[in-house]
Amino acid sequence: MQVPIEVTFSKIDKSDAVEDLIRTKVKKLENAYHDITSCHVYLDKPHKRKDKSYEVRLEVRVPGADFAVSNNPGDSGNHADINVALRDSFKAMGKQLATRKHKFESRRQTALGSSEE
Repeated sequence: MQVPIEVTFSKIDKSDAVEDLIRTKVKKLENAYHDITSCHVYLDKPHKRKDKSYEVRLEVRVPGADFAVSNNPGDSGNHADINVALRDSFKAMGKQLATRKHKFESRRQTALGSSEE
């Protein structure tokens, strides 16, 4: 990754354990999708919500594209646990990156197939 991971805590006490978990999850994304250039994670816990869920916004940049995932309170899943909220966000980001990777591999295979003719 060209830019260090950025983690922003809003209305949440900064936690080294949470930052370590995020770095581990970003490292897994990087291992699967080598072209990630930057990653920014925003963590928030609205104080007026009854369900006490965490909000997570995850932004990943790759050459030529930006991807974003936002897990807000009320989304499917119980995000009252920050670990679950992060898991769901990174899982959704992994799906977006997998779709992009598959699309580019398909284009590459098509281009290679047509150049062999």
